[in-house]
Amino acid sequence: MFKKINVFLHRSLLLPEVKFEWLFELKYFKASEKSLATHRQDAQNQLQNYSGSYMIKDRKDVKKAVILFIGKNKYELFES
Repeated sequence: MFKKINVFLHRSLLLPEVKFEWLFELKYFKASEKSLATHRQDAQNQLQNYSGSYMIKDRKDVKKAVILFIGKNKYELFES
């Protein structure tokens, strides 16, 4: 079983010095599940799907990242 949460952090007009907005794909899964490579690919595919949405597709200042939580003690973070 895995859980996924998606987070979009957008700029505030009160903070003009912030250069980028961020889209995160967060996933949690047990270490005994599918391979890590499969979860990485799933997360990247999900970010690609979000990138095509009407809210994000025309924005050039959105960075995308994945955070995979593997069991209780490990995690992996990478920019996509």
